[in-house]
Formats: sequence, C-alpha cells, structure tokens
Amino acid sequence: MKYSKLGNSGIELPQLTFGTSFLGNLYREIAREEKSAIIQEWLAQLTGNILVDTAGKYGAGLSLEILGEEIELLENEGDRVYISNKLGWRRCSAANRAVSFEPEVWVNLKHDATQDISYQGMYRCWEEGCELLKGKKPAFVSVHDPDEYLANAENTHDKARRWEDILGAYQALFEMKERGDTLGVGIGSKDWLVAKELSNHFDLDWVMLANSLTVLHHPPELLDFVSQLNRSKTAIINSALFHGGFLVGGSFFDYAPLKKGSQRHTWLHHWRSQFNDICHKFDQHPAHVATQYGLAFQGVHSVALNSTKSDRVLENIQFVTDFIPADLWNQLSQEGLIQYNPFK
Repeated sequence: MKYSKLGNSGIELPQLTFGTSFLGNLYREIAREEKSAIIQEWLAQLTGNILVDTAGKYGAGLSLEILGEEIELLENEGDRVYISNKLGWRRCSAANRAVSFEPEVWVNLKHDATQDISYQGMYRCWEEGCELLKGKKPAFVSVHDPDEYLANAENTHDKARRWEDILGAYQALFEMKERGDTLGVGIGSKDWLVAKELSNHFDLDWVMLANSLTVLHHPPELLDFVSQLNRSKTAIINSALFHGGFLVGGSFFDYAPLKKGSQRHTWLHHWRSQFNDICHKFDQHPAHVATQYGLAFQGVHSVALNSTKSDRVLENIQFVTDFIPADLWNQLSQEGLIQYNPFK
C-alpha cells in the first residue's frame, strides 16, 4: 500500500480510504458485531495510518456514532485513525418513526436527518459530529453535497441564497482550520462542476469526486478538471467508483433506482454486461477493474471503498495494490466501453 501526504496536512495516508456508509445502514442493516469486525480488520490489514470517510448524513449520524464507540475502545491504536467528516446534515427526530431523507437508501434508522449548510450550520454539524465521535476531532472536513443543496433551489433567487450559504459554510471550515481544530478542508460532491466552481473560490486541500471519475463515466471536460487539480496540487479522493453498486451487480444507480424499460436502464445494463464479460475473460473482478481505473489518474490520492463484510477488507486492499493486465484495458478501449485509457 502506497502512502502520501494529503494536501498540506503533512499526514501520510494510504491510497485506500475506508468508506463508512455501510455503518449507517446503506441499503440494508449489517449486524453490529460485523460492523465492529470490519473496523478491526482495517487496523489488522494496514500497519500505517488509516483514513476513514464519514458524514452526518450516513444513517442520520449512525455511522459517526459507531465509529466513536469503536475508536474509543481502540485506545492508543485509535491515534492512527484519521477521520474525514463531510458536514451538512444533522440528526433530528423521526416523525412517526419514519425517515424523510432518502427513505429508499437508508434502512432501520432511529433518527431522521436535516440538511444544515450555512456558516452557523457548519459549527452545529461539527459539534454534533465530535459528540457522536466521543470527542475525537475529525482531521479533515468538507461540505457534503453542496451540489444537491443547489439543485433543490426553487428559483433563481433561492439558488443565489443557497450559494451564499455554501460560501458561508466554507468560511466556517477555514476558520476551523486556521485555529487548528482540523488539518484540511475539502469538498464532497456528486456534481463535479460544483466542485470545480468552489475550487475557483477556495484553496482546497482536496476534492472528493463521487459517481464522476469512473470506468463508466470520464468525459474530456472532467479529465481537464482533474489535470487542473493536479497542477494546483489539490488532492483527489475518488469515491463511488461503482455508481452506487450498479457496476458490480447492484440494482441502484448513483444511489437511486433505475426506471425499468427506460432507454437509460437498457443502455446501462447493456454496458455492464459487456464490461463484466471482458473482466471475466481476463479473470478479473469487475470491482478490481473499476478501482484500478479510478486510481489511475495523476492527482488521485486515494479511492474510497466500502466493505460490508470483514473478510472482504483484504480484497479491497488488493483491488488497490494489484494491477490489471494491459490487454484488458486495450479491449475495453477497442470495444468502446472506455473513451480514455490512462494505462497506455
């Protein structure tokens, strides 16, 4: 496993970032004992520092809560766990025990979540996150889903107001960094164009791309942005490489169900079938291929992967460390499944 410094933090962190949406019951609930075993396996399989990506949105704080409980039990061993917390969502009471935010994504939750993106909102999210983490301060912070916040604007005036909220949120995050509460500030966004706009306003330490720079989706204009980030020494954490699990057999695409019979549904299933056939021809797991593609670009510091079983943590590490035969990439290119081959 290769390690390098993330942004200006001076902390050596691995090419694999451990995602934690599974701790928040993404799609299904995993036994509490298994969640604990997965975290223990992170520490057993990597001897250096560990980077963990989480968010108040994940299970309405459940992911943060479990991380806090587990890290507290680790005692000194927990010192090598560095947490990146995406701020923008806080816990609230679930009316009639029903969850209003992304009800088809998160299951069996005791709390609901409310979006809170603003200058003061960041401080509220920070304080709640530290409380759920049992006092452990996140080493890195970012605004979570600013793209979705903008997309939900009712009109042009509302969108302008929401943009001011986001700018205020970043003012708060950089204040936290200046006073030493956190080591670095970044962004987590599914819409890379919003990440690009914010990178023009702020000197970000890193950008987390989600559902964007993948083996399926890598348009030329996105590759130009990746090159721009690399030139400015802004690290990239590449996440959601499987488009919400779809590329590896899931029924959700980008965390939303596909409409059966639609042109998009048909095209995506056809692409996945061809992709899987080529992967199997070369005896490679589709998740391994997708991971290596997401890691291949200059400027990508690490890829974020989730594992819902403790015995799969080592496999995720191998997805990062083990290379793919060049002939596989050539065939994906020849069949038109990838428009850009970074392995040439």
